[in-house]
Amino acid sequence: MNEAKHTPGPWKVIMGGIVGDDGFAIGSHITNDVVCERWPCTCDNDDRQRMIMDAKLITAAPEMLEALQCVLSGISRIPEDVLDTITNAIRKATQ
Repeated sequence: MNEAKHTPGPWKVIMGGIVGDDGFAIGSHITNDVVCERWPCTCDNDDRQRMIMDAKLITAAPEMLEALQCVLSGISRIPEDVLDTITNAIRKATQ
């Protein structure tokens, strides 16, 4: 596996931060570096729920990438369409 070029995981969600704002930041558990932020000026409940789910998906990214890389290195017989999906996801995350 190639050495990661992204901020090392695991990542964590940091909700709020600005009084009256419903945004979030994603930060590294290891380095405390901020990976990304989303700070809307206004936010209704549907937007807030979508933001929370976005944050959960983003924080899972390092572990999902590692899991896919492990699958590729440990299994020799993967159906071609599944292999293409995994390979494309890894390429999207690393290039």
